[in-house]
Amino acid sequence: MRDINRIDIITDKLNKIWKTVPDWRFFQLLCNIGFDFRQDHFYVEDDKLIEILNKVEKQIEQGK
Repeated sequence: MRDINRIDIITDKLNKIWKTVPDWRFFQLLCNIGFDFRQDHFYVEDDKLIEILNKVEKQIEQGK
């Protein structure tokens, strides 16, 4: 079974990121943080998603 704590980690990170750009709709957020919807993300592991969200958080903190 997968670690249930990953859910809060991912949703907390999305929450934090989204609140920096509250006028964006959810799919705008996903597109703008790097999700290419022409690709199949079905098999992306959650740890990879957490890495992506960590990079986005660091960019926000650095003002980029």
